[in-house]
Amino acid sequence: MNPVKLEAALRRKVGNAYKKTRGKNGLEFKICCPYCLTRYGKADKNYKLSLNPEMNAAHCFRCGFSGPVSKIFKIENTDDRPVRKIELVNRKSEAPGELVKLSELPDDHACCNYIRGRGFSIEALDKYFGVMYCQRGKKFAGGLYNTTNTIIFPVWMYGKLAGWQSRLMYNPDKLTEDECRAMGFLLDEEGEPIRPPKYFTDPAMKKGECLYNFDLARKNDLVVVCEGTMDAMAVGPCGVATFGKGVTQAQARILQSNWKLIAILLDPGDADEEMAKLRGMMVYCPSFVVNLQGYKDAGETPSLELWDQIYASALKAGYDLNGYNINIPRDSLKP
Repeated sequence: MNPVKLEAALRRKVGNAYKKTRGKNGLEFKICCPYCLTRYGKADKNYKLSLNPEMNAAHCFRCGFSGPVSKIFKIENTDDRPVRKIELVNRKSEAPGELVKLSELPDDHACCNYIRGRGFSIEALDKYFGVMYCQRGKKFAGGLYNTTNTIIFPVWMYGKLAGWQSRLMYNPDKLTEDECRAMGFLLDEEGEPIRPPKYFTDPAMKKGECLYNFDLARKNDLVVVCEGTMDAMAVGPCGVATFGKGVTQAQARILQSNWKLIAILLDPGDADEEMAKLRGMMVYCPSFVVNLQGYKDAGETPSLELWDQIYASALKAGYDLNGYNINIPRDSLKP
């Protein structure tokens, strides 16, 4: 939302009875909340309603009211956020190599067998996520990581290709030293093979300013925030991945600007602190935590079971997901 238009609307509505500040979430205006009297029982005289034009979000830190600024003040939303959003997209990304669509691979190809072995549907991943196979790749990180024979996850942000993430189809930590040497791994100063990471993200992509599956997910009212790409794919079209359990302020702003409700589904146990931290960042948008039971992460969970737990967690937090626009694919991603 254009901050100049918002300030003009404030002057028409409340005169000079507002404050203008700049914090970690950018420019904000503060006014006395008009909803406190009915929601809290007492009128607000201390400017508790915060309005953030960049995020088009309003939140009262007293009565808890939240909503879009444009609807509260009947302002036409002609903001220039799409231009600023596109600036997040890095146009200098180097392609990982020669790519092939999953649907174009032979049915018994090693990549197809690996994906089915993880419980995913080849057809659904091709349809919803555009996952690809890199048949002839490149070496990155000084030769540490080779994208040849890897799975590639394209990362789209606002209709632009922000970059990609690559995944090995094996666990390098389980290889013997002889196997590592036979595969041409780099050697350290003592001549020992250096095992590459299982995931490798496009070095030119600003991953702290991106979310995997953003473009597809933003068509839904609900977003389910996961750590990894496989986790987001198990959720389906409204799942996004943060490329790790740590969530940046930029990612938090993107989440609050694009969805009505946020479900936080990080890996059980080791991410409890991060889930609480992320929940604390969600001051402009309602959110709830999904404490996954019985599985080590979302990527290992059958889709229907995953959604049963998401629905149950939402109800426990006071949200009925039947009232939200959510695309849950009938052609199961993980049968």
